[in-house]
Amino acid sequence: MLFAEEVARLISKAAKRNIAETLSLLEAPPDPKLGDLAYPCFSLAKELKKAPALVAQELAQQVKQELPIDVVISAGPYLNFFLNKSMVAEAVLTKRNGVVKRKERVMVEHSNGNTHKEVHIGHLRNLSLGDSLVRIMRAAGFPVVNAYYINDTGAHVAKCLWALLRRGGEPPAEKRLTWLAELYREGARRAAEDEEAKQGADEVLRHLEADDDKEVAELWRETRQWSLDDWHRIFSQLGMLPFDAQFYDSEVIKDVPRIVARLQEKGIVRESEGALIADLEEEGLHVVIIRKQDGTTPYLAKDLALAERKFNEYDIERSVYVVGAEQELHFQQLFKLLEKDGFRQAKKCHHLSYGLVMLSSGKMSSREGKVVLFDDLYADVLDHALHEVKLRHEDWDEKKQAKGAKAVALAALKFPMLAQEPSKRIVFDIKKSLDFEGETGPYVQYTYARLSSIIRKHGRKITERVDFSVLCAEEEQVLIKLLAQEQDVVQEAAEKYRPALIARYALDVSQAVNTYYHAYHILKEAADVKKARLLLAYKAREAIGRVLELLGIPSLEEM
Repeated sequence: MLFAEEVARLISKAAKRNIAETLSLLEAPPDPKLGDLAYPCFSLAKELKKAPALVAQELAQQVKQELPIDVVISAGPYLNFFLNKSMVAEAVLTKRNGVVKRKERVMVEHSNGNTHKEVHIGHLRNLSLGDSLVRIMRAAGFPVVNAYYINDTGAHVAKCLWALLRRGGEPPAEKRLTWLAELYREGARRAAEDEEAKQGADEVLRHLEADDDKEVAELWRETRQWSLDDWHRIFSQLGMLPFDAQFYDSEVIKDVPRIVARLQEKGIVRESEGALIADLEEEGLHVVIIRKQDGTTPYLAKDLALAERKFNEYDIERSVYVVGAEQELHFQQLFKLLEKDGFRQAKKCHHLSYGLVMLSSGKMSSREGKVVLFDDLYADVLDHALHEVKLRHEDWDEKKQAKGAKAVALAALKFPMLAQEPSKRIVFDIKKSLDFEGETGPYVQYTYARLSSIIRKHGRKITERVDFSVLCAEEEQVLIKLLAQEQDVVQEAAEKYRPALIARYALDVSQAVNTYYHAYHILKEAADVKKARLLLAYKAREAIGRVLELLGIPSLEEM
């Protein structure tokens, strides 16, 4: 918080208290009319055995009013401080954004897809959340390993390959993943209805894990590559950051026997009715299967092997898993087993759980074919975005229109996935997501473009040598105070793994900019006012550009 240390020093001097303790108690009032900073007097009142309101009144008389403080008042149990507007404006608008480097190495694992299935709208939330969190944590100073994990073996692959082996024939020249997804649904349906089909799919899975059948292995490698190529195409299409680490189920599974043997030696895992289990009943996490009766490997055992690779090969302190809410129990069990196995990092493993992206008709299911495919959604949103861009800019050539439409489409796709808190479900609405006046990504982009237009029209360098005292209007002060919060918001979003805080901040700044824009002239004012307001517009534009980047959304100079 701006000038918090200076205010804490003056309070501590009057109250004869430790500065660090005082600083930790300072907060921003919920209403700007109550001041810029507030000091709650509850703990101090308890020590002095006085009413908090009385302590606040006494402190208001004792605190020395010196710059940057203009006014100190008591309001019930709070001591409220009003800062000098000119000093606040100067401090915010001349500040250089520096990043405090953290030593704690973090891995964010996201974009965890299944091969042999199509990418759908639900995956978009994972991709958006993970990519944004990596950006945010790096902006907060953390060294981050950006990672994905691809599930390229398992029951879903076996069912697909079983159906493919039965059907035979050549794959289509196009839409191969659609074809594979149809085969998966056929295999899943048959396995659920027919015991012989289930046994056939289970046999394919055993061959996959043992790598002892040439035909199955060759078919798996060919079809797997189609999926990997498709995932990387989508990563590029969404403008995602490059990955630093890639993990594959088929590789991780090789470490499982060694890890299971170690867990058996430690007494964490034992045999039960032909399977290997870990009893976590005392921890309220049930009994979990580590190896099935038929010798195949469940996801939990593979995740144990994956965690070991992360810790040992990448020397990470924190591990964040961006995975849907339906896997909450799975990760509680995983983290508890890692703790029992002696990994110190287990306490700093975090499951960033997120709710489903819903259709109006209900939950999506790859098995039943009830999905909105990513490519269909992207094409639809892009088509709508291009229509909007053409309406506004008939004078642009086709290349410029297409570039603008892609940027708007990415904002429309990603922002709803990030603005909603992860725990809540999303019903995606194309029309709402493209609204240039609602709480959307395109609205934030439009605000950036509006500020860019002002700066372009000015046509000269923006200077920081201005009269900050002229920026005293309420709308100006609201915007300035919001700009002052940027680094605090970034730090909080990183620590709490909450990209939604960045999305909300982007909206708050954009709304403050537009309120200010409609209330005051910038380019038609007297020279001193014009210079100061141009600087404010320039700094607001910079801040919006930075937070759009943290959301993985491109900014636009014109819209």
